[in-house]
Amino acid sequence: MAASWTRAMAASWTRGERPTLEERVAYLEAKFGEYSGSIAELRDAIRSLDQRVDAKIDRLDTKIDRQFLWTIGIQMTVFLEVIGTLLRGYGR
Repeated sequence: MAASWTRAMAASWTRGERPTLEERVAYLEAKFGEYSGSIAELRDAIRSLDQRVDAKIDRLDTKIDRQFLWTIGIQMTVFLEVIGTLLRGYGR
């Protein structure tokens, strides 16, 4: 509806007719309605993107925690091996 109303307003302006106050207000209301719909769509898209990013961050956090535990486990194993080797060397 807004597109046809815009064309009608443009046609009346090119003919040199001045639109009435009601016509101008109706034109602005139609434009505002278009913008309101676009803003609502943008908000929905941002919410969806935010949820996807949050899910990816949660998965990444879980993966990093798991890898950190493996790294600490390997370091402790190597540390205990070195200590064991040193203690065996002093025991001879």
